[in-house]
Amino acid sequence: MDSIDWVGIGLILAGAIISLTGIGLVVGLPMVGLGVGIVFLNQIANGLVGVLGLLTGRSTSQNNTQNKNKSSSEVLFSGRDHDGIKKGEFIHYDFDVDQPAILDYTVESLGEGDINVLLTTQDELERFDYQENIQILEKGSEYSTNKANVQTRINPANYSIIIDNTGRLGSDTGGKDVDIEILYEIRE
Repeated sequence: MDSIDWVGIGLILAGAIISLTGIGLVVGLPMVGLGVGIVFLNQIANGLVGVLGLLTGRSTSQNNTQNKNKSSSEVLFSGRDHDGIKKGEFIHYDFDVDQPAILDYTVESLGEGDINVLLTTQDELERFDYQENIQILEKGSEYSTNKANVQTRINPANYSIIIDNTGRLGSDTGGKDVDIEILYEIRE
């Protein structure tokens, strides 16, 4: 909970005490309502910031973004997704980082087909979409694999993880439709 939540909880408690003591239902009940409204709206705002500001780019995906704490560092956001990629196509996961961070992710092909997993910037994603050569972050990419496990330090920027089934970069991916699962976490 953040400070705005505590303000809302304080209003709820103060309103309840005022109402119960008989000092004034006219003042107490609106305070309770205002407190509930503040807590509710703050939670909605936090959820929108997490969804819109941290992981975007896939309108059909159901990405679960969660905030957690680890003993060594704070998790900025994390989640998991499952999707299918047809032969000759790719999908991508976009995210923005406004401070140096550690990116951990695992992408696994759940069938027999291999995939290319590429970490790059969102500008390079546009080039990839137009079938141009792109620059990737080698430490965050793996070619022709059925499971990519990546941990790398990243600087503030707008990034994309491309899960490629086109075979345009690196080794040929085998030319099969694949189902994938991605688990990701970005922490300080």
